[in-house]
Amino acid sequence: EVLAAPGIDPAAREILAVLVPANVAVEAMKRAVGRVRPDGDSKRSNSSLPSSHAANAFALAAYVAWRWRRALAPAALGALLVAASRVYLNRHFVSDVLVGAAIGVGSAWLVLWWARGAGSSWVGRGRLGRR
Repeated sequence: EVLAAPGIDPAAREILAVLVPANVAVEAMKRAVGRVRPDGDSKRSNSSLPSSHAANAFALAAYVAWRWRRALAPAALGALLVAASRVYLNRHFVSDVLVGAAIGVGSAWLVLWWARGAGSSWVGRGRLGRR
């Protein structure tokens, strides 16, 4: 159990397991695509596509909705507000946040699916492997 150290909350382990792959995918895609932001920022490592804010918000919302079903509406609303704020603040195009949202939800789904099988020992005593 990699993250099963005493004192680490199971939900924290599970959230980490959901967010890490989303961020790895986002950073790899940012460097590969190199899209200029709507505000003109053209630094390749800070590429516009995809939105990491949207990816993280939607990955977390997917996890929260899976763990606490009654929290689906507020979690989804929060993720939508984060994504909309990125467009409103002129940091992303709509397509950037849509791709980020897809990466976030896809990452969460893959981790939750994986954790039910081979990954159950990796996530330790958390709930991921027992759903």
